[in-house]
Amino acid sequence: MLFFQENFSIDSGYIMQKYYEEKRFVTTYEADFTNKIKLNTFFNYMQDAASSHAENMGLGISDLKKNNLAWVLRWTKIIIEKYPGYGNEIKIKTWPKQQFKLFSIRDFIMTEPDGNIICRATTAWLLINTNTKKICELKSLPKEITYLDKDSGLDDLPGKFSFPGEKVFSYSRKLNYSDIDLNNHTNNSKYIEFASDCFDSGFYKTNSVRSISASFLSESFEKDILDFSIFPCPGDNRTFIEAANSLSGKPVFQADIEYSGNKSF
Repeated sequence: MLFFQENFSIDSGYIMQKYYEEKRFVTTYEADFTNKIKLNTFFNYMQDAASSHAENMGLGISDLKKNNLAWVLRWTKIIIEKYPGYGNEIKIKTWPKQQFKLFSIRDFIMTEPDGNIICRATTAWLLINTNTKKICELKSLPKEITYLDKDSGLDDLPGKFSFPGEKVFSYSRKLNYSDIDLNNHTNNSKYIEFASDCFDSGFYKTNSVRSISASFLSESFEKDILDFSIFPCPGDNRTFIEAANSLSGKPVFQADIEYSGNKSF
């Protein structure tokens, strides 16, 4: 639900928002058994807000499809200050922050109605040709992006993970119809959902994820089997997760997760 628009300009006959804001109310299926919003729900909210703003900017799915282009999320980081529960209102604000190499960086801030911060996030998007699957330069876009680099959700930029120690197998997941989005591959928020399942309910009784950095390395499709492994950090409230295609062994997803609580891996 859109609740506020600011900093707009007239562009090609329509209003283009420099920032996009909307509000959401946490539903029953978006909260877990401790009445805290699920981790993947933050990513669903960000994805929805980013898509709505891109459409408003003339750079959405329908606009890019005409040129055989599409946005692909490559990397993200989120820091969570608090977890709302069922029925709580969340205000979401997003904007394109800067270009970094071939990435278009988009940031987010989620707040309570009184303005208290719930979480801050930054995301890195690549532009790809849907026919060749090759990365395109941002100048291939049908419209130029107006970046707002004076505002920042987080200052982090995408980079490679360095996993410590030996990995420990967690579980395997076969991808099914419900995991596939309109681009016919696994949606990014699904990887966050799968990564959350590397921890059992006992973990979530006494721990909360406070930050997650995640890289989406390659596509996966219906009927693929993903093997999830963790890289424990004994004595540190941190763990790394990797998902690899069980057939090829190729990593498709990696994450660095920090949490508060009393359980170490």
